[in-house]
Amino acid sequence: MTTLQRSILRLPPDASLPWGRAGSLRAWRALRAEQAHQSLSSDPEHFSATLAALGASARAWIAGAGDPEKPLALIVGRESRRRLSAAVGYAGLPSPSLRVIDIVHGGALMSAHKDAAGHAAQLMIDALTSHGADAVVVNMLPSASSLLPEIRRRAAAVRASVFVGRAHAHWRLSIPPGGADAVAARFSRKHRYNLRRAERLLCDAAGEDLNLSVCIDLAGACRLNEAAKTIMAQSHLAGVHRSGTGKLWESLTAESARAGRLRGYVLSVGTRPMAYQLGMIDGGTYHLVATAFDQRWADLSPGQVLHFMVMRDLADRGLSTIDYGFGDAPYKQAHADSAETEHLVTILAPTPRAIIAGAVMRAAASVDGALRSAALESGSFDEIRRAWRALLAAARASRAQAACPWLSCGQRAAR
Repeated sequence: MTTLQRSILRLPPDASLPWGRAGSLRAWRALRAEQAHQSLSSDPEHFSATLAALGASARAWIAGAGDPEKPLALIVGRESRRRLSAAVGYAGLPSPSLRVIDIVHGGALMSAHKDAAGHAAQLMIDALTSHGADAVVVNMLPSASSLLPEIRRRAAAVRASVFVGRAHAHWRLSIPPGGADAVAARFSRKHRYNLRRAERLLCDAAGEDLNLSVCIDLAGACRLNEAAKTIMAQSHLAGVHRSGTGKLWESLTAESARAGRLRGYVLSVGTRPMAYQLGMIDGGTYHLVATAFDQRWADLSPGQVLHFMVMRDLADRGLSTIDYGFGDAPYKQAHADSAETEHLVTILAPTPRAIIAGAVMRAAASVDGALRSAALESGSFDEIRRAWRALLAAARASRAQAACPWLSCGQRAAR
């Protein structure tokens, strides 16, 4: 039996889920605990805090199959009106606005029952056929998941199309017991030397003013948010996105602090922050959410130094795993000891707007893939990325110089 109901989710203690009369948060948490990897986004409190920050732009969408007290499958997502991603590099192509159900990362929760994947896939198809959604986006789905073939099969039966995005590596590091020394021992002698040398050079440049702040409570969340804003304004990421800043992150860090899960770190020279890292703890796992550094200190690798400090602190606190999330950042590849391939999966209803959006999305993916492959084959991928970041940094420096002509950007400003 499949039950499906959409509503705004409220999460007081022991609140009922918006599917099934007997459904409860206990059932959600119990099924989540059965998953091989428990994502931060599928945690009930984190999900609720995200909804609160998004306000009226999104509503909770929860679907369950089977006995509400012990569901075979539970789908956790948000419903909103938005455009599908159609990016080519850092640019995007316009596409129609759709009614979209976004399944949060790790939000397709399935029991060990042999039919769980089929039930989960049918809940997603029902969102298109019975509840008027134009698209269901699964963020993200492991390549080896039994859910993908079920989605394809059931989508074909209702003439819906399925678009599977390019592969993304999800990086993780297992922290061995033994504290900071055990973490350092995992790396090669050369890598350990480079990390310690970078830390020594930064300490020499900053002198006694170099300090590390660990943010775990509400006051710390406020300090972390303010530091993130300051650093992002001088980061190469400033021209790309605002990861770690804004109302959404303020809400999430506050919620995480109240729940005792916030682990934020700020590396500063005196009172001037140069790098930050925002993370949240779930069980024995540290989820790295956002990080950035002041580009004016780039020659001294403050981001790398900060992360080495963070790894040592997490090891001393007894955590077992660092979840780096997605991306091709060199520090993730250098430190992680495992990677799982995952894909963004989009299920499109056979409606005119969804068909147009799908065509735009496929065209963008084709061009982006061809350009990426050409850059990787020619060995110029990293050079292009560095050139793009340099362009962003130059544009930012030009704006700063225009606003404050007496202030020279660069290492002098950092000092």
